[in-house]
Amino acid sequence: MKLSGALACGILALAAPRAVLAQDSFQPISLTAGEQRLPALYRPALATPARYRVIFIPGSGCTDMQPIADRYFRGLLHAEVLVLQKPGVTPSDQPCTPEFVRHDALKSWAATAGQALRSASPTTLPQLLVGASEGAEILPYLSPQITNLRGLVMISSAGLDPRETLALQARRLGAEAAYREIGAAVASDQDDLTPLQGRTLKYWRDLWNWRVTEYLLVSPVPVIQVWGGNDSLIPAEAYQRFATLAVDAQPARPPGKPPYICSERLAQADHGLQSRERDGLQWLWAKLEQWARIPNSPPCAALSTHIDTAGH
Repeated sequence: MKLSGALACGILALAAPRAVLAQDSFQPISLTAGEQRLPALYRPALATPARYRVIFIPGSGCTDMQPIADRYFRGLLHAEVLVLQKPGVTPSDQPCTPEFVRHDALKSWAATAGQALRSASPTTLPQLLVGASEGAEILPYLSPQITNLRGLVMISSAGLDPRETLALQARRLGAEAAYREIGAAVASDQDDLTPLQGRTLKYWRDLWNWRVTEYLLVSPVPVIQVWGGNDSLIPAEAYQRFATLAVDAQPARPPGKPPYICSERLAQADHGLQSRERDGLQWLWAKLEQWARIPNSPPCAALSTHIDTAGH
């Protein structure tokens, strides 16, 4: 069985809505990232006063977010919003270009995004770093670049190292053979640009060795996690494993740092936090707006479920 579709191209992707707005208040900008320019989107706060800034890292894939950004972020009324996009994004009706596929890998993306954030316009506002699916995998690597950072927000991201998440999803789909095929290729001497399961071998090698759990468990800022109970790309077992690790790791956290990670499961929601009952993204944005009224409070206070062993 090939790990195409859900596992190869979307195991860590957050699907964005396809609707296009007639008017779009997000403006395309570019940020300096070493010797290249990184595409980005920026929108000022929709309501005064501006209370905080959200820096958003999208999930995997090459779709340009500009046509849907107004709708996607409409609930962030008092937030400035900065969206980083991978080089080579294309309209939703076009496939990823060979160049995009060739250069897409976690290590290079984290390095480029970090350089871009260092060149972004400074702000005195409190900042939240938000990652959707694959985007959340690089949050710990970007957080040192951000001043006045108040929290990391993970949307549809298990918190486990991506290789472990992939293994659990492969087992759920009965695709263990494809998982073993990738592992064998990763360990081989094949060229990094060898195509495999819709990606390059470099992409899989980065994913295979990427570490995120250990950094999240000792994050110097609170970590908020929101996920859907009907997520077809990441099994509930992955989220539950991370919850157990978070509880067990609390005594090892740096002294004086926030001693909890908070997690919210939206029972009927899918990987995009959508369900018949509600738009989970807009629910989350409303929670962040609630927190922003008292920005010195822990962001986790806006959610109802805390993984907490220190009485907070």
